Amino acid sequence: MTYGEATLCIALLATASAAIAADVTLTRDGQTLTATTRIEPGVYRVPDADNNGAIFIRGDGITVDFQGATLVGAPDEQPPDQYAGKGLVLTGRNITLRNAKVRGFHAGIFAVDCPGLTVEDVDISGNYQKHLLSTPEAEDGSDWLFPHHNEKDEWMENYGAGLYVKNSEGVTIRRVKARHGQNGICLSGVNKSKIYDNDCSFLSGWGLALWRSSNNVITRNAFDFCIRGYSHGVYNRGQDSAGILCFEQNSGNIIAENSATHGGDGFFGFAGREALGEAAPPSPDFDYRRKGCNDNLLINNDFSYAAAHGIEMTFSFGCKFINNRLVENAI
Repeated sequence: MTYGEATLCIALLATASAAIAADVTLTRDGQTLTATTRIEPGVYRVPDADNNGAIFIRGDGITVDFQGATLVGAPDEQPPDQYAGKGLVLTGRNITLRNAKVRGFHAGIFAVDCPGLTVEDVDISGNYQKHLLSTPEAEDGSDWLFPHHNEKDEWMENYGAGLYVKNSEGVTIRRVKARHGQNGICLSGVNKSKIYDNDCSFLSGWGLALWRSSNNVITRNAFDFCIRGYSHGVYNRGQDSAGILCFEQNSGNIIAENSATHGGDGFFGFAGREALGEAAPPSPDFDYRRKGCNDNLLINNDFSYAAAHGIEMTFSFGCKFINNRLVENAI
């Protein structure tokens, strides 16, 4: 290598290093990250004042590493049922988000149109949860969840989420933790993806919820103690909480070696209102044949100690339930 070539290489390396060398601080609502970025470790209090996202991540092939930094959307003394807005909003191809902590929002992380997304080593504990009105003495019917509608992201708008991913393929979600919120991971229109080694437990709604999401591999996750509607010896309703919720045409999924114990249901599957003809068809020639949650494989999971059902699957075809543990479910 000549002296001139060496000088050019050093200059190129310096330019590339400078592009990602400086750690970024989060300073304002609406701040947008469009390149590979490292966040300066610390606690950032950035409420989402306009309810469309506190921090935006937009771009293709970029990595945002929070290095353990925490994004907070509400004062510590604010009740969780008053949390508002979205923490991180992601859009783009092949984005990687890692090492983030997001709390105090109605939805911690919202990713839409993100094929190839990777979310790893993220903590989404401490986001929205409804103040339940049921007491040890009596159930309050207003605490029931109604997962039958999500065409307009009603799950996120009505019930909140730690991580909500929409209209994306080839997603990887791993080592995500959720505690002390209502919902952990919600997937809407997410296909051919991998969800593994996550722990979304001790929630008052759903550990993992699927809507029109097919051909995914869901394995080695913990979705335990996702429950509401239970008072020992008084009522055991579950109120449609579940470790794993599977509503409206989720097919061809492999659900293996997960723990979803002590939930409302361990696994709650429903073909869907559209599949049953209870909703307007998407087109005049819509074919209703085999439009449920079909051909899913549930194998080697633990669905024990549910307040209601260990496994509930309705109006669907071709599913296989193999070697799942079902111990002391109430119904």
